[in-house]
Amino acid sequence: MRTRNVVALLSLGVSLAACVAPGTREEPPLALAQYNFEYSVADREGVQLVQAFDDGSKTYLQFTRAPSEPVVIEGGADKKPRAFLGDGPYLIVTGVYPHLAVSVGAHSALVTNDSAAARTAAVSSATPGQIEPSDTRGDRARRDTLEGQIGALEARIRQLQSELAEAHAAGRAAMVSMGASGDSPRIVIRFGDNSDAVQLDAQLLQALGSSAIAAKRVYLHGRTDSFTLSATSAELAVSRAVAVKRLLVAQGVHPDHIRLFYRGAGGFAADNTTQAGKAANRRVEIQMIKG
Repeated sequence: MRTRNVVALLSLGVSLAACVAPGTREEPPLALAQYNFEYSVADREGVQLVQAFDDGSKTYLQFTRAPSEPVVIEGGADKKPRAFLGDGPYLIVTGVYPHLAVSVGAHSALVTNDSAAARTAAVSSATPGQIEPSDTRGDRARRDTLEGQIGALEARIRQLQSELAEAHAAGRAAMVSMGASGDSPRIVIRFGDNSDAVQLDAQLLQALGSSAIAAKRVYLHGRTDSFTLSATSAELAVSRAVAVKRLLVAQGVHPDHIRLFYRGAGGFAADNTTQAGKAANRRVEIQMIKG
């Protein structure tokens, strides 16, 4: 079933609170560019909703466990109940909406699609007279704020690129490199064999923290050079991501803006049959989301 395969992939995208259990099988890595994670949830605790995201045609609601009480999901301008499918801890809603009202038993939560595309669609689909002048001003203010945040991140990234180039020239950045995933900057921090110790120059760390603070969200992807998955390799991938998160938080990045991902085996960036390739594959990739 295709939906189940998609959910298996998405299960890699949850924030990690603990290491995986021995014998856990890891699926192929999640292609983050295919999904929009820019959602906020009000009153999530009552319904035990972990996060929401969409793939452009369906919205995924991830709960701590499959809801045991009746569920009603309302969305759209007409606020009508929307069809959904259940798959383990996920409820998959047909369609993508600016807002979804989720009721589980006596509890409810409001899910908001915070992406720029959702706000643009909401404004463009409205008929004349639906948007009051105050709403228009609010939309414009939010757009200006978003553009300002994107501009701030781009400026910080340029500073980080300059600092990284200087650090490489001075021999201070042997374990750090920079690339991109789509239009999102991606910084790669490499690790020693079987180690989760971050070897990062203090000046470069400060520049990295400054960039991460300016980002809307930061994704940390922990990786190993292991060919086969084991509890040890999975825990190492997780601990590397956690080590980088601790450094960023110490630099002032809000913990709620950071999400952890991992892959305990495979997903190599270089030829893993060579020592140089293995060194490149022992890494955490820091992905900064602009807006």
